[in-house]
Amino acid sequence: MTTAIATDTKDLTVCIVSYNTRDLLRRCLRSIEAASGALTIGIVVTDNNSHDGTKEMLNEEFSGVRVIENSDNKGYAAAANQCMVGIQGRYICMLNPDAYVFPDTLITMLHIMDTHPDVGVASCLTVNGTGKICPTARQTARVFSALLHAFAIPDLLPSETFMRKYFGLILGRYFFQYKTQVRDCEPFYLDGGFLVLRRAVLQQVGPMDENLFLVGEDFDWCLRIKQAGWKIFFTTQAKVVHEMHATNTESRHDAMFVQSFKSYLYLIRKHRGLIAYQFLRAGLIIGMLTRIMMVRLKSLFVRSVSARSLIGRYWSTIRMCREFSPADCLNGIQEQQLRARVVGWR
Repeated sequence: MTTAIATDTKDLTVCIVSYNTRDLLRRCLRSIEAASGALTIGIVVTDNNSHDGTKEMLNEEFSGVRVIENSDNKGYAAAANQCMVGIQGRYICMLNPDAYVFPDTLITMLHIMDTHPDVGVASCLTVNGTGKICPTARQTARVFSALLHAFAIPDLLPSETFMRKYFGLILGRYFFQYKTQVRDCEPFYLDGGFLVLRRAVLQQVGPMDENLFLVGEDFDWCLRIKQAGWKIFFTTQAKVVHEMHATNTESRHDAMFVQSFKSYLYLIRKHRGLIAYQFLRAGLIIGMLTRIMMVRLKSLFVRSVSARSLIGRYWSTIRMCREFSPADCLNGIQEQQLRARVVGWR
């Protein structure tokens, strides 16, 4: 496999953002090597200041991989964009370090992209470490899904049958239709654990929005790609394994919880306007207050060491909603567009 040098022309450049995932990243890179076949593949890894030996492992075991070392954790979107600066070739693959591909995955995906020239970005069937199919082809609107999560509805509803019987077809479709992922389709957007993108699309629509630290960058990118006239495609002809949430965010549950809802607010303000944003912000505050009330009621009957932590998490989210500035959001969009022009993506 050849080295990911910016001046080379390749079939595919695989971009990976790592943060304390040394062993998972090693497995991921080995799977890419095994799946390269006759393809000319380059790999770029941006490391967000890992302290688990990731950088040493890359230097010792993967000399052909281009490594970008950050002095701090810049978040996923910013680090992913660093991977994509200056790369050549026909296609880009965004791959999480806690995922790995099968020997035919990359060849199959590039064949699909070659035979569907109107597809801008594609993904494939994704399973977790136990073989269970993961929902990665999405059909949801963000205001709706954000409010459902704010009120913890997904944690309360047990099955598709229950949903359809008591809550109707719409909610049943939201939670379960695309968990089966049994056919090729054109979803609303794709989860970003594994994406194959045309480099021409990157040049047209620009990179990921760096104002999104971790959550929502895939939704934003796919929406912008669709708005530029390209199709979003999901196929069952290829498969990847993605051990989701294994990328060392477990120790920062509270921060990531708040960050996820901050991303919701940002995305709605960016793409849906001020009215939808204000509606969502009010709904999130009410949802967090409801959660606080439920935790306190439960603590009257069941002692729990996590109750205080949960209540603190929900109050932090309420403070974030109150302090979030639409002006900062719009300024952030302009800054992101400027950055794209500076590096030549637009």
